[in-house]
Amino acid sequence: HERFAYESSAEFLRMANDLAVDSPTSVRAEILARLAVVEAEALDVERSRDTVEDAIRAFDEAAADASEVADFVAEATWALQEAGARPGRARSS
Repeated sequence: HERFAYESSAEFLRMANDLAVDSPTSVRAEILARLAVVEAEALDVERSRDTVEDAIRAFDEAAADASEVADFVAEATWALQEAGARPGRARSS
């Protein structure tokens, strides 16, 4: 049940991201950050890793505060580790 809730949340956040296409980059960065964590909690590790990269790029474009980005990276890292991602593991392309 819990995984389904995370998957549903991820779908809503993907829709929000699509709708935010003309929003300020800072808004999209926040949406992507939440999405990355929810994807990890839904055990969608590969997708979450891609979304983490997208969120970091958006935070960079928005000139976000370094502490805000660090907090996101810490939360995303924790969520990915809880989901079973291994640090330093090479991606399969």
